[in-house]
Amino acid sequence: MSHRKKKSFINKKNAVCFHLVHRSQKDRLAADETAPRHVLLPAAKVEVEKRKQDQCKFGVFFDDDYNYLQLLREASQPAELVSAPRLRRDAQQNLQKMKRMSASLYMQTASINLPSSVFTSEFEEEVGLLNKAAPVSGEIRICPAHASVLTNLQNRFYFRSYLISYSLDMFVDGSSFYEGDTRYTGWAVVEGKTGEVLAEGSLRGESAQIAELHALKAALNLALKLTAGTYSNLYNWPKLIQDPPKIRVSDKTRIPLDVLPKRGLTAKQVERMERINDSDLPRTSTQPRSQDESAEERRARKQAIKMERKERRLAKKANKLAFKQEKQMVNLRANVQGLKLS
Repeated sequence: MSHRKKKSFINKKNAVCFHLVHRSQKDRLAADETAPRHVLLPAAKVEVEKRKQDQCKFGVFFDDDYNYLQLLREASQPAELVSAPRLRRDAQQNLQKMKRMSASLYMQTASINLPSSVFTSEFEEEVGLLNKAAPVSGEIRICPAHASVLTNLQNRFYFRSYLISYSLDMFVDGSSFYEGDTRYTGWAVVEGKTGEVLAEGSLRGESAQIAELHALKAALNLALKLTAGTYSNLYNWPKLIQDPPKIRVSDKTRIPLDVLPKRGLTAKQVERMERINDSDLPRTSTQPRSQDESAEERRARKQAIKMERKERRLAKKANKLAFKQEKQMVNLRANVQGLKLS
């Protein structure tokens, strides 16, 4: 009885593999509701082709998917060829091999009959659908008067900050605003874009300058918010970058505050609290009797002691009954087991 190899349903040599991927947004069919959302992408056989090229370098020209590179070993010592005895089946095997090779030559290549909608389109758009739907914000158009006000505010803000920092540095260094018997009567600074010259008289107090600096900073902050608001759309919500809050550190432990959890019960304390029941609570009979108790308190104490003793007797009786029933069940199990053995 000849054991012929069963013909495989899929020819791996001529088969084509695909990857199921999402359709590109640049594809025109992405807007079509009837077109499928996923497409078939042919899988590239890069690794197989590269492996076959490497096998050809070592003289392996077999046309199958087996990795012969894993059988190669370095020749550490000379090898000898030993002739094997020839068998009668060699002719039959060669004949069957020739038949398989001839059949593979007439085998038709794989033909793919699938609709074009399951593949990617040949021509794609330069811009995706999502980018087309997103509104394009043009250049901001500001009135020239408003633009000059913003420029002036920004320049005055930089000038004031430089003035305050310079004056504070002079105070820290120990020097004064006097040079000999002459005092500086004005400051002149050339602004960045406008080229105007700002001149002021004698310096006022630091408190007034700091107040004016805060006012200018608030005005500039409002102007920046109004400017950033013109760029806002459905996908973009610009806002001013704020400094992160400062981390407060404990003076004693040098650990940041408000980071560790607040102190509470430990795990052992929680477990101990869960184990507490009525039997662990102090009883009236164990409490010391007050020397100056009244008759009513004495009667209440006696009544509480009687109730505790009654509860104790009932619990003791129930415990004895439970042990008695358990002993009977153990004896019954032993008797039944003895009957089975006999």
